[in-house]
Amino acid sequence: MRKKSFAFSLYLFLLLTVGSFSKSPIDVESAQSENNKEEITIAQDSPTELMPTETQKPMDEQNKNEQVFDNEAKTEELKTPKSNDEMLVYPQRFVPTPDPIRALGWWFTSGFTVQPKKGYYIEKGKSVTIKTKSDRNTGISLVFPFTPQVYDWYHIDAKNIKPNVDPRWYSPTSTFGQTRKIKVNGKEVGTVFYQLHSWWTYGVNLHIQPNVFSKVAAVHTLPNPVNASSIKLVAEDDYLYNVKGSDNATTLDIIPDPENSTGETSYRLKNPGNANIATVTTDGDLIANIEGLSGTVTVIGEMKNPDGTILTDTKEIRIGGGLDDQSVYSGEDVEFKLLGKFDQSPTSTKWYRKDGVLDPKEISTENNGKLIIPKAKISDDNSQYYAELTFNYEDPNSNSRKTKIITTNTATLQVTDSEPTILVKNDIFNETYDDNQNDNQAIRSVAKNDIIHRKINIKDESKYFETTEIPGTLRIPYSNNEKLQTILIDGVAIPNSKYSLSQLTDNKEIVFSNFKINRLQTYEIELITKVQNHQNSIFRSSAYFENTTFTGLTYKKHAMDNSIYFIKNCIEISTKPINYGVRQKLKGLLIERKDVMDDFEAIHILDSRRMKNHVQLYLTVKEPFKNIDPNNHEKIPIEFQYYIDEHNINEITDKPCLVEETDEGESLKSLTWSKTEGLKLYIADNQFEDGKFKSSLCWSLLNTPK
Repeated sequence: MRKKSFAFSLYLFLLLTVGSFSKSPIDVESAQSENNKEEITIAQDSPTELMPTETQKPMDEQNKNEQVFDNEAKTEELKTPKSNDEMLVYPQRFVPTPDPIRALGWWFTSGFTVQPKKGYYIEKGKSVTIKTKSDRNTGISLVFPFTPQVYDWYHIDAKNIKPNVDPRWYSPTSTFGQTRKIKVNGKEVGTVFYQLHSWWTYGVNLHIQPNVFSKVAAVHTLPNPVNASSIKLVAEDDYLYNVKGSDNATTLDIIPDPENSTGETSYRLKNPGNANIATVTTDGDLIANIEGLSGTVTVIGEMKNPDGTILTDTKEIRIGGGLDDQSVYSGEDVEFKLLGKFDQSPTSTKWYRKDGVLDPKEISTENNGKLIIPKAKISDDNSQYYAELTFNYEDPNSNSRKTKIITTNTATLQVTDSEPTILVKNDIFNETYDDNQNDNQAIRSVAKNDIIHRKINIKDESKYFETTEIPGTLRIPYSNNEKLQTILIDGVAIPNSKYSLSQLTDNKEIVFSNFKINRLQTYEIELITKVQNHQNSIFRSSAYFENTTFTGLTYKKHAMDNSIYFIKNCIEISTKPINYGVRQKLKGLLIERKDVMDDFEAIHILDSRRMKNHVQLYLTVKEPFKNIDPNNHEKIPIEFQYYIDEHNINEITDKPCLVEETDEGESLKSLTWSKTEGLKLYIADNQFEDGKFKSSLCWSLLNTPK
């Protein structure tokens, strides 16, 4: 019965107030919805109505409570950024209302969130728009959602301010058509001050809503244009809420340098495709969506200088519901942080978690604006979180303490399976021979019967990981030149049942298929092999550990590559046939080889000896020249002569002839001849039958101490 009585009383109250909308104690002809209002334009050259500075007493005719405005014309000495550095006196028609208290888009007190700038500068004949933004306690707005806001702009010319005389302010004859913005046309050079008085009304005679007063702005009309050298784009708020009923708008402004620049400003979205998240007007009002769409929009502010140059700056504005979704790897800490402007801290905060269709569960009462979830688990993936904030505040209309509970949006946590941080280090040594060029990553001059020692260190350095044991597979490649001798783990030889051998195309591999690494532990695996052959000259490889995560992700942790350079540890000689072509049988003829050239490589020599002892290269005739006809084995009188140079000639016979030798520690190099060097033929006698002939020579090495 009590609820019905209240509803009937409210209905009767609304009916009575609607009926009284035709009367106004403050000369309001009509009031428009904020969405339909346009800015009012005032020419800055003459007053429209003389307003006394006596006390104004708008009366609430329903309860006859008197609302008194400050009748004192106050002044404030403030220094303005003028070139002559003079002191400018700022008068006040009203004492400005303190800044409102807001949190999560809720207004606890009334006031201006966008005040007029202290100074505006325009060139004579141009115009400028003064922008403000004010609102009332959100609780009042919800009870009286359709009460229009009324605006009354006051102005006074600086030249009319006299010492020791109360300044007289002027206002349009009616508040009709006035809005939170006012467009000022600079018709005369000088300074005019402006101040806004705004209130809300439900019916012309029912002044039940709060009055708010802006700060004073000065509009300076200059005789000449002033160009800006740079600009900065600023915003009242850089985080807006996308929830219906919240404060979802902000105002942007361009701050030029110098401050008295007279360029024209405009604003636009950098990406017009973000208009579903937020929109911006050309004069800098940005409004976020109330459909719960989140994201970041970038606004471009532009100032066009009087000389035609254009300056731009950008500002990012985030749109959301108070909490952001979070993505972490398993084992990492998660932080949900309350976003947006908080003029008043909540009295208490409760954090809730939702899992699927289950009811929310309270998990924390931390009141520092954050929820910390330590060491997120895979099971936390897709869990959701929200905060319930309680505010105790002083209601300025009832002069009583009230409580308001505000709930944020629901944010989702995504947890990705993390990889363990495994360090694999692979060192290699030749236990048989060291040529003083080896390091832990490469060994050189490795020959048959050498013992190769590999040390593989595996260490868990995981900062974030769920389990205390990391299972995986350890693989250690080695070359086909080697034969496995021993495997040790942490200094203990292990049986072959603990691992398997795998023969791959180009190498062999030791496989530990169930190698488990305990958290933050280090393991040393030693692999000892013996070189048995020389199938590969160079072998590069690295040990690696591979693991499969809980979600099936497979990855490998490799050590740095090791390199082995194998040698045969001997001198290898390869020869090629020497062609002397078709020649006449002329006694005493010296025959050059057919392919006479400089740097002719007669013998290719590869000296890979680790110990470079003194060595000698000899040449002998193995078989003298004979006819290649199988039925004719006639030996012919042709001799080999070896030209060291034009003056040093050795005859090559079946006795070894020294043609090259090295010093101790020197490699034997390939034998090359110039045009005048090398083997030549000498026809001692031409008394033999014509035909084709061949001979064979023998190159031999003698390794002896010198």
